[in-house]
Amino acid sequence: MSLSRLLFPFLTTLAACSALVGIESIEFRDTSPSSPESGASADSATLDATSIPGDASDAFDCDGATFCDSFERSEPLGAWDRVSADGGATLECTRARARSGSSSLRATLEGNDGSIAFLSKSFAAPRRLRWAFSMRIDVVPSRFVNVGALTFRDEAGSSSEFSVALASGEVQFNFRFSRAVRLDAVPLRAGRWIDVVVVVDLEASQFSLTVDGVARSVDAGLWSLGGPAWPTKPDSVSVSAGVPLAVGGPALSVHIDDVRIDLDP
Repeated sequence: MSLSRLLFPFLTTLAACSALVGIESIEFRDTSPSSPESGASADSATLDATSIPGDASDAFDCDGATFCDSFERSEPLGAWDRVSADGGATLECTRARARSGSSSLRATLEGNDGSIAFLSKSFAAPRRLRWAFSMRIDVVPSRFVNVGALTFRDEAGSSSEFSVALASGEVQFNFRFSRAVRLDAVPLRAGRWIDVVVVVDLEASQFSLTVDGVARSVDAGLWSLGGPAWPTKPDSVSVSAGVPLAVGGPALSVHIDDVRIDLDP
């Protein structure tokens, strides 16, 4: 199986974290069919599947991508714009784990609130964007950990963020504008790779989400989810990979691999 797979300043990401307190849920629609044999939903069938992504099980498809990275090198920066690490955290390319090839990006955090380690890259906002990546954690964290984000900005300085986070034994998908909304969550299973694909359509003001091959979508207008509608459409977007935000808890490591960005796919 082949899965074609931002920089938020540190103070801004802290603000995003505080906004997550009291996150409210909205209805999420699973677009996959149910299993005719068992009657179970496609979501539960996938989460219970015995065949799950393993280390170096698939080739990484970069053909035609605007940007992609499988971290097959010694230093993390590569073609990204910036490396950020603080609070005793480290960011490295390692052969300890790999979704494809022989290495992945590993963010290792200390047990404090100021510990961050991530890469970021910015683009002019397209009409449509596809963001795909794989992540793995070997111990379910007892802290809130943001492992990636798409941050949209307009000329007036307004920003909005779609983020993927680990919290309360779940992989959470959050959207924040004037307030934070938890869009969806799936159980977090340690010791395995999780494949995430997010497609954002700026013209239609909607997005879709796929987790481990299970398609999910939201019908509400994207820019009105977190509060009042945006006065303008964003003109730039930044992508982050690693841990741009973590709150409290013990030290931990997160692996990221096979990041792919497609603009106007």
